[in-house]
Amino acid sequence: MKASYGNEKKEYRARKHVRTDCPIRSRCLGKSAQEKKFSVTYYREEYETLQGWRAHRAVT
Repeated sequence: MKASYGNEKKEYRARKHVRTDCPIRSRCLGKSAQEKKFSVTYYREEYETLQGWRAHRAVT
């Protein structure tokens, strides 16, 4: 878990030798990257719910 600007996040990492058969691996990692790292907020579900609500409201 990592805190950034008060938002708690889960951080995921994968070494380059994992999933060597992935079809988008070269676009994801690039030529010199040794790992892929990304983080997801603990509140992702709430963000997605809000985005869906906003999209629905914009249509009506």
